[in-house]
Amino acid sequence: MSSMEHVPLATRLRARRMSTVLPTRAGAPLADTAMTLRRMRKTRTHTAVLGKVSEVERARVRKQAGSEVVDDWKAVAAYRLDYFFATFPSSKYLLLAVVTAVLIVVGGLLYYVAAWDRSLSEALWMSWVMVADPGTHAEENGLGPRAVGVALTLGGMLFFALLVGLIGDGIAQKMESLKEGRSAVVESGHSLILGWTPNIVPMIVQIALANESEGGGTVVIMAAMPKEEMDTMLMEELSPEMLRGTRVVTRSGSPIDVYDLRKCSVPTARSIVVLSPGGSADEADAQVVRSCLALASSPSLSGHVVVELSDVDNLDIVKLAMSSSSVEVIPVVAHDIMGRIMIQCSREPGLASIFAHLLEFDRNELYVQVWPQLEGVSFAAVLAAFDGAVPVGIKYGNSRAGKSPLVMLPPSDYVLQTGDAVVVIAEDNDSYTLRPRSAWALPGSPSPALDAPEPPHPAEHVLFCGWRRDVEDMIVELDQWVAPGSSLTVLSPLTLAERHEATRDGVIPSTTNMNLYHVTGNPIARSQLEALPLEHFDVVMVLGGDNAGAPSSGMASDSQTMVTMLLVRDIQTKRGNPDSVIVSEILDPRTTSVLHIIAEQSVMADIVDALFTAEGPEIHIKHMWLYADDGETLSFYQLTSRALARGHILIGYRRPDTDPDPVLNPLDKSTPIVWHKDDYVVVISED
Repeated sequence: MSSMEHVPLATRLRARRMSTVLPTRAGAPLADTAMTLRRMRKTRTHTAVLGKVSEVERARVRKQAGSEVVDDWKAVAAYRLDYFFATFPSSKYLLLAVVTAVLIVVGGLLYYVAAWDRSLSEALWMSWVMVADPGTHAEENGLGPRAVGVALTLGGMLFFALLVGLIGDGIAQKMESLKEGRSAVVESGHSLILGWTPNIVPMIVQIALANESEGGGTVVIMAAMPKEEMDTMLMEELSPEMLRGTRVVTRSGSPIDVYDLRKCSVPTARSIVVLSPGGSADEADAQVVRSCLALASSPSLSGHVVVELSDVDNLDIVKLAMSSSSVEVIPVVAHDIMGRIMIQCSREPGLASIFAHLLEFDRNELYVQVWPQLEGVSFAAVLAAFDGAVPVGIKYGNSRAGKSPLVMLPPSDYVLQTGDAVVVIAEDNDSYTLRPRSAWALPGSPSPALDAPEPPHPAEHVLFCGWRRDVEDMIVELDQWVAPGSSLTVLSPLTLAERHEATRDGVIPSTTNMNLYHVTGNPIARSQLEALPLEHFDVVMVLGGDNAGAPSSGMASDSQTMVTMLLVRDIQTKRGNPDSVIVSEILDPRTTSVLHIIAEQSVMADIVDALFTAEGPEIHIKHMWLYADDGETLSFYQLTSRALARGHILIGYRRPDTDPDPVLNPLDKSTPIVWHKDDYVVVISED
């Protein structure tokens, strides 16, 4: 019999299992291995080695199986408890209620055992009373009931301490949530402003003026800044008299976050204004487009959306971003509109006050309304149909869907059709009414003055001081306005190569009616301004912003603008030309923006486009002698008839001898006025 046969089967199996840990000598008999195992089994070392090998082997098997088994029940319980507290907001209150219920039940059972003369229901009630009232256990007799009472009293004290702490913590969290602006806004018919810029205060003031006739409205502002900071700034800038009954609600959040937008009652907003965050034009417009995408994903939008852009080339991108929504989207490049307004004001001094008059809600504004009573009436008769308003245009209804949606200065013989709305200048939307139908006719008033031709526009010489990101658009716009033979000189620190590079297309556009000259120099350096023939310029335009196309602060830019204006005026006065026109661009936050008027009336976007372009009719200031003789007495309606004979619409007048400010939409249009040759009229005309 071989030596292997003397080794028990169990011993042989153990030896085989340990062969990787305890290698045998080459050629050693298995009996020696079995004897070694028996010796190791008698020592503690044998047990420790086997235990460690077993644990390592089990861990390896568990990892290979893809599941990590947690053997520590305390860790499992802690993990489950953490998850419970993190997932359920009311978990702390629920846990406190469960622990208290267990305390009352256990205490009631112990009290039932200790106080043998009480029923179970009475014992449970006494348990609750001892938890709720610490002094109750003092009336107990006997060691058992008193011991149970002391334990329940201590538990009750702990319960109420935790309860007070939880309630205080909940109130503090709610107050912090309100303070940080995380709660939802429950409003409808409100104006929603997304973003924050220095222009937001004048925008709120104008919206408040627009809502004054309705007793005030609600403006909701959501911006990526602390609510407390927004409230503090608004309280410092806005007084109750300025708000005129309008409430301002602020919320902290990101305009590109769909969840944050839901907090502002986006679907029920009457209008939504997306403000440009400023900075680089491309980066600012990219942020605005992301806000539009977030708005487009919001269901059931009801109000129109006004989007402020920095670059006119991004208009189509905004419309594409909102294409999935049926809401009306109005992209506005306020910088571009201000440039066009500057050009018009440079050509006709006095237009600035008229534009400010029409673009603010505290005086006369533009309103659009359908009047079924005027259906079938010619526009010439409509000019005399209102008390308290001056008609200036027509917004075509569905019957003219193929035409341009809105036209200023329509043909006098155009007959209003179903759905046509009348564009008027009025003090408020409820301040004008229809006159009796018998008065719907302008009084005839022929005059030899109507035969006098308008003088041709002479060539103009214009100076641009500074540089703007969209200066090429201003050059193209000015070229359409000026007469042939005019000139434009651009003074800027940028070299000619840098100016070409700063344009969108990499090249400064060519001109047709004016010669373009470039001068490199600093507009705030007197020596470089004196090197120019300032006395020969009819118009000097001081452009705001910096000279490299990058954004600058309004305060710094305005300071440079004022220095340039003072230097130019001083040099021109000393050279004998103190009467030239100086137009400056002010970037101060208090500058009026066109966004608020479009936010209140979406149709105002079409009116702004119609009035502030070289094509089509514009607002002009003309000499009175084109309409009336010196000393002639005419009512406003009679003067309107003469203006219509020239193809113009009369909207106001200016009498320097009596009032330097223009009068638009006079209240009394029937009383005759004595006109003089030095008076001016404000009209809408093609030229």
